[in-house]
Amino acid sequence: MYIVRFGIGIFNKKSSYKEYYLDMDTGIMGMGWGRPDNFVDQIDPQSNGKFSFLYCLPVVNLQTVYRKTMSYLRFGADIPTQPNSSITNLQRVKDMALYYLELQGISLNGRRLNISATVFALRGNIGSGVCIIYSSLGYSRVAKHAYDVLLGELEKHYLKFKNLKRYNSNPLNLTMCYERDKEEEFKNLPIITFHFKGTQANMVVIPEGSFEVVDRYNSNRKRVLWFGNVIRAHQQTNQRSIYDTKRKQLLFYLENCLKNA
Repeated sequence: MYIVRFGIGIFNKKSSYKEYYLDMDTGIMGMGWGRPDNFVDQIDPQSNGKFSFLYCLPVVNLQTVYRKTMSYLRFGADIPTQPNSSITNLQRVKDMALYYLELQGISLNGRRLNISATVFALRGNIGSGVCIIYSSLGYSRVAKHAYDVLLGELEKHYLKFKNLKRYNSNPLNLTMCYERDKEEEFKNLPIITFHFKGTQANMVVIPEGSFEVVDRYNSNRKRVLWFGNVIRAHQQTNQRSIYDTKRKQLLFYLENCLKNA
Protein backbone atom coordinates (compact mmCIF):
# COMPACT_ATOMS: atom_id res chain seq x y z
CA MET A 1 0.00 0.00 0.00
CA TYR A 2 1.24 3.48 -0.87
CA ILE A 3 0.17 6.71 0.73
CA VAL A 4 -0.50 10.16 -0.70
CA ARG A 5 -1.02 12.78 1.96
CA PHE A 6 -3.31 15.74 1.35
CA GLY A 7 -3.78 19.04 3.09
CA ILE A 8 -4.01 22.76 2.53
CA GLY A 9 -0.51 22.74 1.13
CA ILE A 10 1.62 25.85 0.82
CA PHE A 11 5.20 24.62 0.57
CA ASN A 12 4.91 20.89 -0.03
CA LYS A 13 7.93 18.84 0.92
CA LYS A 14 8.09 15.14 1.66
CA SER A 15 9.24 14.34 5.19
CA SER A 16 12.70 12.85 5.65
CA TYR A 17 11.67 10.80 8.70
CA LYS A 18 12.28 7.08 8.28
CA GLU A 19 9.24 5.86 10.14
CA TYR A 20 7.46 2.99 8.44
CA TYR A 21 4.35 4.84 7.37
CA LEU A 22 6.27 7.88 6.16
CA ASP A 23 8.55 5.72 4.03
CA MET A 24 5.45 4.53 2.18
CA ASP A 25 4.46 8.03 1.07
CA THR A 26 4.38 8.42 -2.69
CA GLY A 27 3.63 12.12 -2.60
CA ILE A 28 1.86 15.06 -1.04
CA MET A 29 -1.28 16.56 -2.60
CA GLY A 30 -1.51 20.24 -1.73
CA MET A 31 -5.15 21.37 -1.76
CA GLY A 32 -4.51 25.05 -1.13
CA TRP A 33 -5.29 27.57 -3.87
CA GLY A 34 -3.48 30.36 -5.68
CA ARG A 35 -0.16 28.52 -6.00
CA PRO A 36 1.09 26.72 -9.16
CA ASP A 37 2.37 23.72 -7.16
CA ASN A 38 -1.04 23.02 -5.60
CA PHE A 39 -3.36 20.45 -7.14
CA VAL A 40 -6.32 22.86 -7.13
CA ASP A 41 -4.56 25.21 -9.55
CA GLN A 42 -3.02 22.44 -11.62
CA ILE A 43 -6.41 20.83 -12.33
CA ASP A 44 -8.19 24.13 -12.95
CA PRO A 45 -7.78 24.18 -16.79
CA GLN A 46 -9.19 20.64 -17.12
CA SER A 47 -12.15 21.45 -14.88
CA ASN A 48 -13.02 24.69 -16.68
CA GLY A 49 -12.64 26.53 -13.40
CA LYS A 50 -15.34 24.44 -11.70
CA PHE A 51 -13.17 22.36 -9.41
CA SER A 52 -14.48 21.19 -6.04
CA PHE A 53 -13.29 18.66 -3.48
CA LEU A 54 -14.63 17.01 -0.36
CA TYR A 55 -13.26 15.30 2.72
CA CYS A 56 -14.92 13.79 5.78
CA LEU A 57 -12.65 13.12 8.75
CA PRO A 58 -13.56 10.32 11.18
CA VAL A 59 -13.01 10.60 14.92
CA VAL A 60 -9.29 10.59 15.64
CA ASN A 61 -8.15 11.20 19.20
CA LEU A 62 -5.71 9.74 21.71
CA GLN A 63 -7.94 6.68 22.03
CA THR A 64 -8.48 5.97 18.32
CA VAL A 65 -5.31 7.24 16.65
CA TYR A 66 -3.81 3.76 16.27
CA ARG A 67 -6.95 2.16 14.88
CA LYS A 68 -7.14 1.60 11.16
CA THR A 69 -9.73 3.98 9.72
CA MET A 70 -10.47 4.94 6.14
CA SER A 71 -11.73 8.13 4.60
CA TYR A 72 -11.86 9.49 1.06
CA LEU A 73 -10.91 12.64 -0.77
CA ARG A 74 -13.63 13.13 -3.39
CA PHE A 75 -13.74 15.37 -6.46
CA GLY A 76 -16.38 16.87 -8.76
CA ALA A 77 -19.23 14.53 -9.72
CA ASP A 78 -18.19 12.05 -7.00
CA ILE A 79 -19.31 14.53 -4.33
CA PRO A 80 -22.77 13.69 -2.88
CA THR A 81 -25.27 16.53 -2.67
CA GLN A 82 -26.96 17.61 0.54
CA PRO A 83 -29.75 20.20 0.10
CA ASN A 84 -29.57 21.43 3.70
CA SER A 85 -25.83 22.08 3.78
CA SER A 86 -24.45 25.01 5.72
CA ILE A 87 -22.77 27.50 3.40
CA THR A 88 -20.16 30.18 4.05
CA ASN A 89 -17.84 32.06 1.72
CA LEU A 90 -14.21 31.09 1.20
CA GLN A 91 -12.06 34.20 1.23
CA ARG A 92 -8.67 34.97 -0.25
CA VAL A 93 -6.08 37.18 1.42
CA LYS A 94 -3.58 38.45 -1.13
CA ASP A 95 -1.70 35.49 -2.61
CA MET A 96 -2.04 33.26 0.47
CA ALA A 97 -2.87 29.60 -0.31
CA LEU A 98 -5.03 29.25 2.80
CA TYR A 99 -8.84 29.25 2.99
CA TYR A 100 -10.17 32.10 5.13
CA LEU A 101 -13.64 32.21 6.72
CA GLU A 102 -15.65 34.99 8.33
CA LEU A 103 -16.17 33.76 11.89
CA GLN A 104 -18.78 35.78 13.79
CA GLY A 105 -19.11 34.04 17.13
CA ILE A 106 -18.95 30.92 19.29
CA SER A 107 -21.62 29.08 21.30
CA LEU A 108 -21.35 26.62 24.16
CA ASN A 109 -24.23 24.12 24.42
CA GLY A 110 -26.37 26.32 22.19
CA ARG A 111 -25.78 29.57 24.12
CA ARG A 112 -24.01 32.35 22.25
CA LEU A 113 -20.97 33.64 24.14
CA ASN A 114 -20.31 37.33 24.68
CA ILE A 115 -17.60 37.65 22.04
CA SER A 116 -17.65 40.49 19.52
CA ALA A 117 -17.27 39.53 15.85
CA THR A 118 -14.51 42.16 15.63
CA VAL A 119 -12.26 39.74 17.56
CA PHE A 120 -12.19 37.57 14.42
CA ALA A 121 -11.98 40.39 11.86
CA LEU A 122 -9.17 40.67 9.33
CA ARG A 123 -6.37 42.97 10.47
CA GLY A 124 -3.68 44.19 8.10
CA ASN A 125 -2.98 42.53 4.75
CA ILE A 126 -1.35 39.29 5.88
CA GLY A 127 -4.43 37.47 7.20
CA SER A 128 -3.97 38.40 10.86
CA GLY A 129 -7.03 37.93 13.06
CA VAL A 130 -9.25 36.26 10.49
CA CYS A 131 -10.31 32.60 10.79
CA ILE A 132 -8.64 29.85 8.74
CA ILE A 133 -9.98 26.36 8.05
CA TYR A 134 -7.17 23.84 7.79
CA SER A 135 -7.10 20.07 7.35
CA SER A 136 -3.83 19.55 9.19
CA LEU A 137 -3.84 17.27 12.21
CA GLY A 138 -3.94 19.13 15.46
CA TYR A 139 -6.22 21.31 17.50
CA SER A 140 -7.88 24.63 16.81
CA ARG A 141 -6.42 27.92 17.88
CA VAL A 142 -8.68 30.68 19.14
CA ALA A 143 -7.98 34.40 19.54
CA LYS A 144 -6.97 35.15 23.14
CA HIS A 145 -10.02 37.22 24.11
CA ALA A 146 -12.40 34.61 22.68
CA TYR A 147 -10.37 31.85 24.31
CA ASP A 148 -10.58 33.54 27.73
CA VAL A 149 -14.36 33.92 27.46
CA LEU A 150 -14.77 30.30 26.34
CA LEU A 151 -12.49 29.09 29.13
CA GLY A 152 -14.55 30.95 31.73
CA GLU A 153 -17.79 29.44 30.46
CA LEU A 154 -16.28 25.96 30.42
CA GLU A 155 -15.25 26.38 34.06
CA LYS A 156 -18.85 27.32 34.94
CA HIS A 157 -20.09 24.26 33.06
CA TYR A 158 -17.75 21.90 34.93
CA LEU A 159 -18.83 23.29 38.31
CA LYS A 160 -22.21 21.60 37.73
CA PHE A 161 -20.64 18.16 38.07
CA LYS A 162 -19.36 17.06 41.48
CA ASN A 163 -17.19 14.27 40.08
CA LEU A 164 -15.02 16.75 38.15
CA LYS A 165 -12.10 18.55 39.73
CA ARG A 166 -9.40 20.76 38.27
CA TYR A 167 -6.12 18.95 37.56
CA ASN A 168 -3.30 21.47 37.39
CA SER A 169 -0.57 19.19 36.09
CA ASN A 170 -0.97 17.45 32.74
CA PRO A 171 1.46 15.88 30.25
CA LEU A 172 0.27 17.81 27.19
CA ASN A 173 0.83 21.31 28.58
CA LEU A 174 -2.79 22.33 28.15
CA THR A 175 -4.53 25.22 29.85
CA MET A 176 -7.55 23.29 31.05
CA CYS A 177 -7.48 19.80 32.48
CA TYR A 178 -10.05 18.11 34.72
CA GLU A 179 -10.06 14.79 36.51
CA ARG A 180 -13.09 12.68 37.30
CA ASP A 181 -13.68 9.67 39.53
CA LYS A 182 -15.15 7.22 37.04
CA GLU A 183 -14.87 6.41 33.38
CA GLU A 184 -17.58 8.27 31.47
CA GLU A 185 -15.86 8.92 28.14
CA PHE A 186 -17.41 12.08 26.63
CA LYS A 187 -20.54 12.16 28.79
CA ASN A 188 -21.56 15.66 30.02
CA LEU A 189 -18.96 17.37 27.86
CA PRO A 190 -20.43 20.37 26.03
CA ILE A 191 -20.95 21.00 22.32
CA ILE A 192 -19.04 23.94 20.86
CA THR A 193 -20.43 25.72 17.79
CA PHE A 194 -18.60 28.11 15.47
CA HIS A 195 -20.90 30.65 13.79
CA PHE A 196 -19.84 31.84 10.33
CA LYS A 197 -21.40 34.42 8.05
CA GLY A 198 -23.65 32.65 5.53
CA THR A 199 -26.60 30.28 5.19
CA GLN A 200 -27.16 28.26 8.38
CA ALA A 201 -23.39 28.46 8.70
CA ASN A 202 -23.07 26.97 12.16
CA MET A 203 -20.30 24.39 12.52
CA VAL A 204 -21.31 22.11 15.39
CA VAL A 205 -18.26 20.45 16.95
CA ILE A 206 -19.10 17.24 18.79
CA PRO A 207 -17.34 16.63 22.14
CA GLU A 208 -15.02 14.08 20.50
CA GLY A 209 -13.73 16.93 18.35
CA SER A 210 -13.22 19.40 21.20
CA PHE A 211 -11.91 17.29 24.06
CA GLU A 212 -9.53 14.47 24.84
CA VAL A 213 -10.25 11.83 27.49
CA VAL A 214 -7.15 9.91 28.49
CA ASP A 215 -6.13 7.44 31.18
CA ARG A 216 -4.32 8.77 34.18
CA TYR A 217 -1.06 6.99 34.87
CA ASN A 218 -1.46 4.03 37.27
CA SER A 219 -5.08 4.85 37.96
CA ASN A 220 -8.57 3.97 36.81
CA ARG A 221 -9.53 7.61 36.81
CA LYS A 222 -9.97 9.63 33.67
CA ARG A 223 -8.91 13.16 33.01
CA VAL A 224 -10.60 15.48 30.57
CA LEU A 225 -8.48 17.75 28.43
CA TRP A 226 -9.66 20.68 26.33
CA PHE A 227 -7.47 22.15 23.63
CA GLY A 228 -7.22 25.50 22.36
CA ASN A 229 -8.49 31.40 14.88
CA VAL A 230 -7.61 28.04 13.11
CA ILE A 231 -10.27 25.36 12.60
CA ARG A 232 -8.09 22.26 12.29
CA ALA A 233 -8.75 18.59 11.59
CA HIS A 234 -9.63 17.61 15.16
CA GLN A 235 -12.51 20.10 15.25
CA GLN A 236 -13.78 18.95 11.84
CA THR A 237 -14.44 15.44 13.15
CA ASN A 238 -17.56 13.93 11.52
CA GLN A 239 -18.04 17.05 9.43
CA ARG A 240 -18.41 16.63 5.67
CA SER A 241 -16.60 19.61 4.12
CA ILE A 242 -16.98 20.59 0.46
CA TYR A 243 -14.70 23.23 -1.03
CA ASP A 244 -16.27 24.82 -4.13
CA THR A 245 -13.42 26.88 -5.54
CA LYS A 246 -15.53 28.16 -8.46
CA ARG A 247 -18.20 29.75 -6.27
CA LYS A 248 -15.67 30.35 -3.48
CA GLN A 249 -17.88 28.60 -0.96
CA LEU A 250 -17.46 26.07 1.83
CA LEU A 251 -20.41 23.71 2.28
CA PHE A 252 -20.51 21.54 5.39
CA TYR A 253 -22.82 19.32 7.43
CA LEU A 254 -22.56 16.72 10.19
CA GLU A 255 -21.94 13.16 9.02
CA ASN A 256 -20.68 9.90 10.48
CA CYS A 257 -17.43 9.83 8.52
CA LEU A 258 -16.79 6.17 9.26
CA LYS A 259 -19.80 5.38 7.07
CA ASN A 260 -19.60 6.28 3.39
CA ALA A 261 -16.92 8.91 3.98
